[in-house]
Amino acid sequence: MRFKGIKKIYLTMAAVPLGLLPAYGYAQSLPITVTASEDLNFGSFIPNAGGTVTVNTVGARSSSGSVTLIGGGGIEREGLMSISASPSFPIDVSMTASSYNMNNGGNAMAVNNFDLGGGPGNPIVISVTAGTSIVPVGGTLVVGASQASGSYTGTFTINANYQ
Repeated sequence: MRFKGIKKIYLTMAAVPLGLLPAYGYAQSLPITVTASEDLNFGSFIPNAGGTVTVNTVGARSSSGSVTLIGGGGIEREGLMSISASPSFPIDVSMTASSYNMNNGGNAMAVNNFDLGGGPGNPIVISVTAGTSIVPVGGTLVVGASQASGSYTGTFTINANYQ
């Protein structure tokens, strides 16, 4: 008996070098937002012959040299930065400069030895949880011997980048 309509089917396979296949990738932007929740505040003091005023990352204030601290009524405090980002990605947090100036008209005082929780001058790595993490900011204010009285203000910049 002969079967009609049966055809032989040949399967052929070809090896294609992977370098010739198209590759696709999708870049996605994961934004990071840094906002000041609380300002770093050194409080009131008398300069006398000068020295420093330091506020650490838990808000404790101290002085060196002949600076006399005044008050303690809760004005002085650590700064708090709110960092919002994609959860569970490690983020490097650091200062963009080691010193910034606070000004009162033509008078200035330097702020240095910034501490983000890893010790003065050291960057930290955080992993944002639930979309937002809080980073404390401490620092040291350098007070001159004849520092003019008044309210001094200034800004500083923090870097936050995914690792």
